[in-house]
Amino acid sequence: MPRLLAVEWDAQEARFVLANVRRGNVLLEQAGSIPLPPAPEGEKLPPATTGQIIRTALAARRIGGLPALVVIGRSQVELRQLTLPPAPDDELPELVRNLALRELSSASESSIVDFVRLAAEPGEQQLVIAAALAGEQLAQDLAIAKGAGLRPRRVLLRPYAVSGLLARQMQPRERLCLLVDGNSQEAELIVLSDGQVVVSRTVRLPLPAEGEPPHAPLLAEVRRTVIAVQNQPGGGTIDAVYVCGDSDEQQELVRALEEELSLAAELFRPLTGQQLAAALRDEPLAHAGRYAGLIGALVDEAHGSHALDFLHPRQPVAPAGRRRIAILAASLCAVLALAGWYAAWSRFSTVDAEIARYARELKDLDATVKRAVEKETAVAAIEEWSLGNVCWLDELRDLSVRFPKPRDAVVLRMTLAGRPTGGGTIDLEGLVRDHSIVRRMETSLRDDHHEVATRRVQESVQGATYTLRFDTSIGVATRDKNEYQDQLSTARTGNP
Repeated sequence: MPRLLAVEWDAQEARFVLANVRRGNVLLEQAGSIPLPPAPEGEKLPPATTGQIIRTALAARRIGGLPALVVIGRSQVELRQLTLPPAPDDELPELVRNLALRELSSASESSIVDFVRLAAEPGEQQLVIAAALAGEQLAQDLAIAKGAGLRPRRVLLRPYAVSGLLARQMQPRERLCLLVDGNSQEAELIVLSDGQVVVSRTVRLPLPAEGEPPHAPLLAEVRRTVIAVQNQPGGGTIDAVYVCGDSDEQQELVRALEEELSLAAELFRPLTGQQLAAALRDEPLAHAGRYAGLIGALVDEAHGSHALDFLHPRQPVAPAGRRRIAILAASLCAVLALAGWYAAWSRFSTVDAEIARYARELKDLDATVKRAVEKETAVAAIEEWSLGNVCWLDELRDLSVRFPKPRDAVVLRMTLAGRPTGGGTIDLEGLVRDHSIVRRMETSLRDDHHEVATRRVQESVQGATYTLRFDTSIGVATRDKNEYQDQLSTARTGNP
């Protein structure tokens, strides 16, 4: 069986799983973690440094030079559900990329775009989950893998690898279920509809408040995700929660989900049903949940199916007839170009020299024009931004101080936008317990710099915590940045 290494890393450590993989079968040989030194504040370790640390640690285990599945986290990728018109399969990749470049805020021409098709009836609109990975980020990931002495075969997304392993091992029957994969510092919350990933989010978890159990912050994020799925178009009620791992912390989370949220919950143990070599059987793997993405990637490789692969994204398939015509046309053009070049060279060598000189001058002028256009574009963007003159970070801090407490209201969606004439607009959609909270919220937010208008308050059928849905718009006027500081000082001292 060919040996294959699955590897991933974050700011604290790198993790790997070595396996023998053949069609439909995986034998796990080794697994472990490699601590990474902390980087200077606000920076990242250089790819060469990270790669060398991993290379040295793997060499100590006599691992090196293997083909590798590189698994990346959800935070590196932007995911968005897109709706497309009915189209043939060979045209779908181009349609998805064009729409993704418009709809995904982080996507650019250098981004790698791949997608997963969601279930749809023939002739209906196509639903896809588009994923965009920055080209610079992919280059860094590949540089780390090659610096570690590995040969990258695929670049895969962890939420899809974990959910694929869950589908094969647990075979969930619920239409909507939630997969929780994380630890006390960070967690990935993955919503699956009929086995397909429809929502995936990564959250940084704060420390629990004094007197709270360790799982309290993660339990709060699960509650928010359940409410958000209930209120989004095409959503519904989450019927079950699967918690990845087998430690005491995960078992306590399962009990809390059942008791506090009244949700059916179950542990998802990644090593259950896997073939283990003697080394892993004799020394069980600690914190096996952290390796779920790597094990899932290896199992998907054995079955020849990966939802997303940023090293080999889906590409348009050229029809065979068009390909043959294109080859013939290219061949004919090449013959004609060669004959024309020979005649011109033999008869008009002087003219060719002039053409070459003018071409060089034109290239220099094009470069000058391009630099001028770039500067003009940058100046126009700065001027347009300066017209708004809104300190959005201070506005968000101001909004969070005045907003009702979490037990009274929760925000489902917030949009911030500047206005060319100055100032900006904040649109809020959320849930509250009763009408009086909306009125108090408007009174609290309204002042000389804010105009508040609630367009709609209507009932929303769900749990007993939030019963009304509101839609509020806040007009933000421009003001000097020192006024924010004065307002902050007043809020702290309580003096006007």
